[in-house]
Amino acid sequence: DACLIVELFFILSGFFLFKTFEKHKNNSVFQFGLSKLFRLWPVFAFSILCCFIMHIFGLIKFNSYANFLNLLLMQCNGISLTFKGINWYISSLFWALLFYFVLLKTFHKNIANFIIAIITYLGYVGLVHIGFGRDVVYNFISLGVLRGLAGIGFGYLLGLLIENLSNLNLDIKMPKTITFVLTSAIEIYCFIFLIQNFIFHKISYRNPMLFVFTFSILLILFVYKKGLLSKLFDNNLSVFLGKYSYSIYVMQQVAFYIMQKTLWKNENLVFNHLFTCLIISVIFSALVGIIVYHLVEKPSADMYKNWLKCSNNNTLNGGGRTL
Repeated sequence: DACLIVELFFILSGFFLFKTFEKHKNNSVFQFGLSKLFRLWPVFAFSILCCFIMHIFGLIKFNSYANFLNLLLMQCNGISLTFKGINWYISSLFWALLFYFVLLKTFHKNIANFIIAIITYLGYVGLVHIGFGRDVVYNFISLGVLRGLAGIGFGYLLGLLIENLSNLNLDIKMPKTITFVLTSAIEIYCFIFLIQNFIFHKISYRNPMLFVFTFSILLILFVYKKGLLSKLFDNNLSVFLGKYSYSIYVMQQVAFYIMQKTLWKNENLVFNHLFTCLIISVIFSALVGIIVYHLVEKPSADMYKNWLKCSNNNTLNGGGRTL
């Protein structure tokens, strides 16, 4: 199922939550929530605005009431009845990150880690047996929220695992060539396994946890950078593309709507030049995302940084007057 790609986003978000929590643990819940809001909401809102404009011109159908709740980040958390679209995960991601931040600030680290482990385990048990969906089951269980909690929790625990392994200082003596070959083989196998399912849909397994574990192994290997793929992706180009990844993903729905009304409308052209049309579509989607990054995402991030800087300066100045 292509929507399983979202699981990787949840896991990465949990991993970075672990890596950055110590740096931001003194922030208030409001500050943390606001930082995530500035990070996630502007591009998401812009994509909805684009869809609304296309609706005005009669190009697509647009549910105003549903999208109003989506703008409030209510989609796929049990409040909204809609759970369609590729950007459903944003609401689940925001609320799950906020929940875990509150949890980590409230409890001692060891207790918080234990609670996160229990939530992650129970979350994935539920998802394996109910299904990795997005809707509400049993009248109150939101699978979107469950996926967010389970995925982010799993990513957090991966970060904890990697930290503990690093602290062990295991001195496993093995020739560098053998280490490189073995690690490269595992990286390539995991990468192909994921690509075959997510892009070409050539693999079908009943238990989606296989993809969760496969991606986790690949993530750990990429952190240590001992294999061929991890070394190849450790470059400025990967950093460059990663910078635009969120905008590209969020805006791809708008890009696809445009392609449906232009290039894809000519069925004969698509059928006779399938590969060329695919390449054009990918490049166009990437360009739309890159433009929106500079138009919306980066200015929003700069705005938040400036606001935060002014807020901190005002706090310091106020403190000085008090003293």
